[in-house]
Amino acid sequence: MKHFAIVGAIVCLAGFGGIVVAQEAGTPGDGVPGSHAGSGYRLVAGAGLGFFSMDAFNTFYIDHFAEPTRLFDSHIDKGVDLSLALEKEMSNKIDVGLGLRFLRSSQDAVDPDDQFPSYLVVAHSLSMNAIAPFVRVSWKATTNPILFRLGVEATVCHSWFDIIASQRGVGEKAKTRLLAKGIGFAVSGGPSIPMSRRFSLGLEFGYRYLDTRALEGFDGEWELEGESITADFTGPYAQAVLEINL
Repeated sequence: MKHFAIVGAIVCLAGFGGIVVAQEAGTPGDGVPGSHAGSGYRLVAGAGLGFFSMDAFNTFYIDHFAEPTRLFDSHIDKGVDLSLALEKEMSNKIDVGLGLRFLRSSQDAVDPDDQFPSYLVVAHSLSMNAIAPFVRVSWKATTNPILFRLGVEATVCHSWFDIIASQRGVGEKAKTRLLAKGIGFAVSGGPSIPMSRRFSLGLEFGYRYLDTRALEGFDGEWELEGESITADFTGPYAQAVLEINL
């Protein structure tokens, strides 16, 4: 539930801020859909919810280890999806842009008193994270006053898995971090409505394929039951989007 609360707050703030600034900048709808004021550059900020596959992690870590030892009891299958991109209008039909995406899913451990009593480590929390630079090409179509976009995105990512734990009976907590890199792509689309010549609000719905190599720590690749554990962020996502024509 905390993912929905975080995303909801971000979306509400972005939407409220966009409407207020748009009202100050000009009358809503006074711009031409699909056109950019000024330089032809556009800043696009998105906040939403992503759904993640994490098949190997959920099967071999959560199902086969963390749940039986009562450390964690939920899959990593959804989380925050934030993005920021700078796009250039190449024509009245095509935009090209560069951006950065941040993905995160986390959960708190089961209460330490309920964890497997013979296990020497007490878990506190875990998180799966990724920073993913991307290149995107978007095609545009207009049905006044709504602008529709369809985009194709290629990305690389740097991912990290953190788990915070302590020795049973010892108060000091320690963080273990595993790292991995990967590549992927995404297809997305959605409508936007101009609030003025400079500001627009929209929605974006997409599906991404984004998986990494095996997560690695100080003692090499992470394997469980002979299976490499990766950070697999493959899945659908949805964002609320604020667009600013520069």
